[in-house]
Amino acid sequence: MVMYPPDSPRRAGRPPGALNKRSERAIELLQRQKFCPITALVQVHREAIKNYARALKQVEDEDPAGKIEPASIWLRQALDSASDLIVYAHPKLKSIEQRQESPLDDLSAEEKLLHIEKMAEELRLEIASKVHKLSPPEEDE
Repeated sequence: MVMYPPDSPRRAGRPPGALNKRSERAIELLQRQKFCPITALVQVHREAIKNYARALKQVEDEDPAGKIEPASIWLRQALDSASDLIVYAHPKLKSIEQRQESPLDDLSAEEKLLHIEKMAEELRLEIASKVHKLSPPEEDE
């Protein structure tokens, strides 16, 4: 497959961001029907909230200590519709790669090995000096 530079006039297929035929047909159908899925989802959400309040009141009136399962069904529908709608109000956050820069990143494998050996030697000397400080003084006989 030949890849052309983005500014090249020889590019095949749809331009970036263009809809495919299936998506275009779906949008045309929705427009002909004068149907907006977002508006419908908002209506479903509002209706679910109203039905939840009604069902909750009915449960409280009939049996104050009773089950609220009928009300929870409407609450679940309201939450589901709200979660479907949130993508239109707030963009999804992209995941961010968290990586710390290391001074060893720019070194070759041999240089990294030498650096690690030097660090290991420094640690050995530091440990030896601490062990020497902690050991009891030797008594002269």
